[in-house]
Amino acid sequence: MANVRTRGTDKVKVVSAVITLAVIVALVFGIFSVAQNVKKSKNNNLVNLNETEGNVAIKTDDDPDIPVEEPTVGDDDIINANARASMSDDGDGTEDEVTEQTKESQTEEQTVKPMTEAEVMANAISKYTFDQGELIYWPVSGTVTLGYNMDSTVYFKTLGMYKCSPGMVVASDVGTKVCAAASGVVVDVAENTETGLTVRLAVGNGYEMTTGMLSDVNVKIGDTVTAGQLLGTVAEPTAYYKEEGPGIYFAMTKDGIPVNPMDFLGE
Repeated sequence: MANVRTRGTDKVKVVSAVITLAVIVALVFGIFSVAQNVKKSKNNNLVNLNETEGNVAIKTDDDPDIPVEEPTVGDDDIINANARASMSDDGDGTEDEVTEQTKESQTEEQTVKPMTEAEVMANAISKYTFDQGELIYWPVSGTVTLGYNMDSTVYFKTLGMYKCSPGMVVASDVGTKVCAAASGVVVDVAENTETGLTVRLAVGNGYEMTTGMLSDVNVKIGDTVTAGQLLGTVAEPTAYYKEEGPGIYFAMTKDGIPVNPMDFLGE
């Protein structure tokens, strides 16, 4: 009876040992298989440097398990990408900002409109000043044949009538040189029936001087002249002043209102 139990016990021990050994062998085999698979995976991911790009591409396409590598980025691409990233981070020089700056520059240019002729003229005139007590040049040397008078009427020989006179006529021979009575800007050069070829000069502070019955005028609108500068020569008298004889017509205004030139003419 004791022998039977001993044999049973020994049989159980043998079976247990066999099972244990089988488990150990299975574990070892499993570990070995895993190691082989890992090694194989690493080898598959390596690219032989001696292979051409075409071979590498073919092998990659043939084996769906091998991940497709992204295209290589060259040094120039990296530099350009870094430059764009730097510009974007700094907020200066990006395409959008350059476009915006260009638009702003164009907007500013469009906003600053060129001055009109009237504005240019006004700007030029503003540089001159004329005081009420300032003396001016006689346009020509001669006798006053028709004087200024806006308070009462005077007799016009040629017209055969009495009326107010906003200017004066200074007798002088045809061809005599006529000068600017003061410094200023030429605001008009025109021909009219009463005073013939006439030059109007703005001298500042709202004062203007008109010299008519001229010929050979050598100034134009917009010109700046100095006191005593040649304007032209004495022309034949117009139909309004035939009886008064040859000479020049001269008048002054302040803010468009006639003033007496004799108050400003020197001796």
